[in-house]
Amino acid sequence: MKDYKLLYKVFFTFLKISTVTLGGGYAMVPVMQWEAKKLGWVTEDDFYRDLSVAQSIPGPIAFNTAVMIGKRVAGSFGAFLAGLAIVLPPFFAIVAVASLIKPFSNNIYVQGFLKGCYAAV
Repeated sequence: MKDYKLLYKVFFTFLKISTVTLGGGYAMVPVMQWEAKKLGWVTEDDFYRDLSVAQSIPGPIAFNTAVMIGKRVAGSFGAFLAGLAIVLPPFFAIVAVASLIKPFSNNIYVQGFLKGCYAAV
C-alpha cells in the first residue's frame, strides 16, 4: 500500500479541482496539469501522454485524466481515489439541485424550465 499521506494528497487535490472548477471536464484539464506539475507528480510530457490515453478511452475526459494521473502517482488505489474525488462534487451538486426542484415539480414554470433544459441538452 502506498504512503497514506500521498493517497490523502491525491484525493483532496482532485476533490479541490472538481469543486472549484466550473465549465466541465475540458475546463478541469488545465487545472489538473497545473496542480500535478506544481506538486511534482508529472512532467509536461507525462501529462500529455496521460491526456492522450484519457481522450482515447470512453468516458468523461476529467474522470479519465484524473484516473490516469492518480495511477501514475499512487498506483491503482490512487487511480480509484482520484476518480472518486472528481465524481463526488458534481454528484452532490446534482442531488442538491434535484432536492430543491422536487417540491416545485408541479409548478408550470418549473416544468417549462426543465423541458427547456431537456431540449438544450
